[in-house]
Amino acid sequence: MFKKVLVWLDGSGLAEQILPYVTEQALCCRSKLALLQVINLPSIISAGIETVPMPVPLDQVQREEAEAKAYLERVAQPLRGRC
Repeated sequence: MFKKVLVWLDGSGLAEQILPYVTEQALCCRSKLALLQVINLPSIISAGIETVPMPVPLDQVQREEAEAKAYLERVAQPLRGRC
């Protein structure tokens, strides 16, 4: 039915509770799982409607990316080979 199922994780145990269900669904449908975590970069809400991004040091962005990759790797490890 589905070739790939996207699972968005926010790093919380609550979000991870979906993994057994989505894994079973992927196995039944012969689908692949794709895990996603969005990194949060700071921004400023201005007096208007728009949100203005703040300059973020490159090392902070790289650290956020590395933490997200490490988290996703830890979560994905037990799922490898199953889906």
